[in-house]
Amino acid sequence: MMVPDLSLTIAGMTMQNPVGVASGTFGFGQEYGQLIDLDRLGALYTKAVTLEPREGNPPPRLFETPEGLLNSIGLANPGVSVFVREKLPFLRTLRCAVVVNVAGSTEDEYCHVIQNIEEEAGSARNGVGGYEINVSCPNVSHGGMAFGTEPAQVERLTAKLRTLTTRPLFVKLSPNVTVIGASPQRPNRAVPTR
Repeated sequence: MMVPDLSLTIAGMTMQNPVGVASGTFGFGQEYGQLIDLDRLGALYTKAVTLEPREGNPPPRLFETPEGLLNSIGLANPGVSVFVREKLPFLRTLRCAVVVNVAGSTEDEYCHVIQNIEEEAGSARNGVGGYEINVSCPNVSHGGMAFGTEPAQVERLTAKLRTLTTRPLFVKLSPNVTVIGASPQRPNRAVPTR
């Protein structure tokens, strides 16, 4: 039986297939290693990594509704120092592409997270194939949320991060805007309430 080639290359990062687990839903991968064969994934998008550890929001963090599930995790994570010391060695063993989700409250925090990971990862692509820049998280009460709702800030942040790495940058945009493709000709304004 002939197996089709499902591989694809996005921004120079090759994935063996188009199946990727969404960031925040899969931890850092190790948590699910006994449930699925991680090497069969096309990509693993990690949980957010911030400069300092974050406990996240207090429980309850999940709430079931008739329409689905609401969550408010709050970017709980061990911080970049623990990530490079304890999580990155495992991620380097995976065959699938790894995209590290990066979050911060200021532009400098995003920069420091990427600088720390770049120093540890070096030029090797295993363990860190690219970065997902999290400017979208609606359950954080400050910081990164503002980046995702202001196109000029997203552009400035992305330009700064581009100078720190040659790896692909995927910007995770916020759904909390009225026009996702806002431009100087079409400003992004909140819908007025009545």
